[in-house]
Amino acid sequence: MLNRTLRRLTLVLLTGSLLPVAFLATPKLDRKHPDYVRAVLINKITPYVYWQKSAFTRPDSPINLCIIESERDTIEKIWPYFDLLNNRKSGTHPYSVKDISRFKQQPEKLPDNCHIYYFASLEPAQVRMLVEKATETSILTIADSLEELHDGVMLAFIEERGKMKIYANTEAIKNSSLKIKSSLLRIAKKI
Repeated sequence: MLNRTLRRLTLVLLTGSLLPVAFLATPKLDRKHPDYVRAVLINKITPYVYWQKSAFTRPDSPINLCIIESERDTIEKIWPYFDLLNNRKSGTHPYSVKDISRFKQQPEKLPDNCHIYYFASLEPAQVRMLVEKATETSILTIADSLEELHDGVMLAFIEERGKMKIYANTEAIKNSSLKIKSSLLRIAKKI
């Protein structure tokens, strides 16, 4: 009994002394940063997207957000913003954020369990290869530039005059196996 009490007290003391250090070490994220806003938008739009039933093995299976970046330093800069989504939920599905940038040159090796591809700063040829893979499956494609939207990406989050705008490639959406609620498409600018 005394031994268990000592262990609990030690745990409380250790936790109490380490918790503030861990909290202070967490970087403060700028809520006005474009990538913070993009992460929030992804969280806001997923309830408006309907994947095929086969996309999830269970009602509580995660939504896998797979990020594909062109440069290692870029992923390191945006990762803290998208990492905020890890274990948050959209309905019954928690998010799981993954960096799959290493596969951008080899779409045949991309993981099959992604529900969302987020592209940033990719070459047009890479985007077209990855979009082709996404079209074959039930993957929502999102980018941060209009160029990528013109290469077949479904949605783009573009910063204009200090505000984030949603753009939609209606042709790409129509050609996919996803269904997106019209209420989301109404607020998006169409190309």
